[in-house]
Amino acid sequence: MVIFFKIQKRDEKPAASDLISRAHFRDVLHTGLGMTDSYMMERVMVALDRGTSPFVTMATFAKALSLYLRGDLEERISYAFTCYDLLGEGHLRRETMYQLMKKSVAKASRDDDVEEAVKVSNLSRLQGRTAASLTTCM
Repeated sequence: MVIFFKIQKRDEKPAASDLISRAHFRDVLHTGLGMTDSYMMERVMVALDRGTSPFVTMATFAKALSLYLRGDLEERISYAFTCYDLLGEGHLRRETMYQLMKKSVAKASRDDDVEEAVKVSNLSRLQGRTAASLTTCM
């Protein structure tokens, strides 16, 4: 929690509140955890806290660090799936997989290569454990 309070001191909010801005939380994800993709940082934040507030609470911050630093493999897989399944449907659609793979396939590849990689599975939706095992390799 010392980290939270040090970040909070830099923030615009009064010290009496238990909030930090999402911008500072993004800085923590980038500098502390090496996350560079802004699209994925936003998905991580939305999966942690589905509210629309521009601030992150101390509880949400603690939950995030606990998951990243101490979470077991099953918890991390479940959370990764939650990040990808923002609609909360319990499965990933082909369009979602296309968007995710588009970012991870080499820049030199054409969009057709990404679409072909998604079609290889011949699934319109990935559910639960299947999607989770696929997302761990990304």
